[in-house]
Amino acid sequence: MKSLPYYDDLTARQTIKLRELIKTLPPFAKEFFRAIDSTTQVRTRIAYAYDLRVFFHFLIDENPAYRNYSVLDFKVSDLDKIESVDLEEYMEYLKCHPSVNNEDVYNTERGIMRKVSSLKSFYNYFYRNERIEKNPASLLRLHKLHEKEIT
Repeated sequence: MKSLPYYDDLTARQTIKLRELIKTLPPFAKEFFRAIDSTTQVRTRIAYAYDLRVFFHFLIDENPAYRNYSVLDFKVSDLDKIESVDLEEYMEYLKCHPSVNNEDVYNTERGIMRKVSSLKSFYNYFYRNERIEKNPASLLRLHKLHEKEIT
């Protein structure tokens, strides 16, 4: 069997990884990833999947309304129940939070911004397609990024 060129092989392996990650997200998230397939690189979609997974785990761990949920229990209608204050709490949570293996994860301003941008894209997709009635993510004020020091 003929082997694929390096870049095609890498893309194929990353696509398989993305499919596995999507299985760990709510079922409706698959629509979002299918919609952004033609406009984003597979590595971007993988990063979005990780970011969204952190968001749903935040809701389960920190929001009493979702305490008895598993990630797969979420419905698209649950996005309408989230308020902008919940998303502000999420931004604060991102500064330092436990990972899947209970080690603390620290995020810089840039890491927090990327995770919030992923969430904004997610909300925008479902709002634009009239699957949710409100978009609290559009109300979030993103912090100003400081210049990176040149080393």
